Amino acid sequence: MTLTNFIEVFMPRLKMACCVTAMFLASCIYSASAFAACEARVQSVSLMSSGAQNQYDVFTTSPFGLMQYYEVKVSFSDPNEDCALSLMISTIEQGYQLSGQSGNSLTFSPYLQTSGSFIQNRHWFAEVSPQQSIFRFQLRFPAQQFGSEGDYTNQLLVQLIPNPEQSTTVLDERNQLISARIPPVASISFYGLSQRLYPLDLGRLTTGKRLNIDPNLFIRSTAGYEISFRSDNQGKLRHQSKQERWDIDYIFSVADSVIDFTVTGSQLVVNAPQNHNGQRIPMTIQIGETENRPGGIYEDEIHIDISASGLGSF
Repeated sequence: MTLTNFIEVFMPRLKMACCVTAMFLASCIYSASAFAACEARVQSVSLMSSGAQNQYDVFTTSPFGLMQYYEVKVSFSDPNEDCALSLMISTIEQGYQLSGQSGNSLTFSPYLQTSGSFIQNRHWFAEVSPQQSIFRFQLRFPAQQFGSEGDYTNQLLVQLIPNPEQSTTVLDERNQLISARIPPVASISFYGLSQRLYPLDLGRLTTGKRLNIDPNLFIRSTAGYEISFRSDNQGKLRHQSKQERWDIDYIFSVADSVIDFTVTGSQLVVNAPQNHNGQRIPMTIQIGETENRPGGIYEDEIHIDISASGLGSF
């Protein structure tokens, strides 16, 4: 093979390589020019609901204990320009949850309201342009999450990028605190029952008779709480004749603490919130002297109130 033949065989390949290089350079120059022309910034990230709407309801019967509505606005330098960028949003602390000081957490799920938006690898993406510069989304907190009262927080990182495939190129970004509050609340009921009035049959009354009251009280509280007790007859069973001279004393105990019905609003104070599954509190009653009392029906009514920083009654 001559030198002339050698050159004739390889010259076409050399020319083709040069053409590919030239096309690649032209493509890079065009892309960089497009970025420079589309100038924008994250103008604001706003919570559209506040106040009571920021409180998580631990006792709700709805699917969600809290729903928050957010809006992201992007400002473009030229509102008439034909260009598009993307928003990429994620939580700074990993996972879809807010953390509280007590170590508890509130989980949520994002719901994207803007058409064309999507979730990928725990990042939320939405296309924005001068014609569609607002992105809206919700944070939905499922019901039945029980934690101690206080503030629960995380941070959203909102980044403006060229598109989802170029997520490492950040054109602008903004942090937004997201928070929810569990208020100090408490509920009380009879364990396993839904009614608020429970008739307790003491059976045949005899001196010193002691009964463990079933059902127990059932408490759920996000904070320390107080239970107060009041008796219509100041801790006495009254004969059906309504004559006080036939009253029968009794001792009423809650969690081994005797309740003094002669003191208005006698209280049982618990300073710490109970576990997430609630707490059952036993009650007992002991009958006093029954000698020389006429036969018949003896009754009293006990009223029980619970409060956690001023909430509630039963």
